[in-house]
Amino acid sequence: MSKKNFSGGLDSLLGEAKRMQDKPTPKRRPLNSSQEGLKGTETRATFILKEEYIEVIKAKAYWERINIKDIVNDIFEAYVNGLDPKDTERALKEYQKSKERRG
Repeated sequence: MSKKNFSGGLDSLLGEAKRMQDKPTPKRRPLNSSQEGLKGTETRATFILKEEYIEVIKAKAYWERINIKDIVNDIFEAYVNGLDPKDTERALKEYQKSKERRG
């Protein structure tokens, strides 16, 4: 077994960290990283749901051999299609106005 040489001291260890800092930083992520790697009009979102709903959705996805996102999209589609179109249009207009005011 050979002996380790620590004669370089702490400076030799810190020198490696310094050289790593000098490397160029990787390119930044796209402005909307929630859509990175997705297709079409998909985006990522986080929701807080009751555990019992999540359990049923996961079981149904497993049973039907489909993605959880497909079930969630079906649920949202059924909800949105059940809304009054006039109310939805007004809500969307007001929401867009509020986004514009916030910048």
